Amino acid sequence: MDKLKVGVIGAGFFAEKHLEVLTALEEVEVAALCSRGHPRIHALAERFKIERTFASMDEMLDKL
Repeated sequence: MDKLKVGVIGAGFFAEKHLEVLTALEEVEVAALCSRGHPRIHALAERFKIERTFASMDEMLDKL
């Protein structure tokens, strides 16, 4: 079965909680993280092993 690829928008408190759940699911791959200038985006991407980050939702959707 193919994994469901998701992109998370935001890098605040609730995004972190969503990432904790999503990355624990074997059938889900968090393919990208998007946030407009949030200082935690790169730390979250590193912590949850998310390779792609974007500054806008439109860019993320265009490139995935």
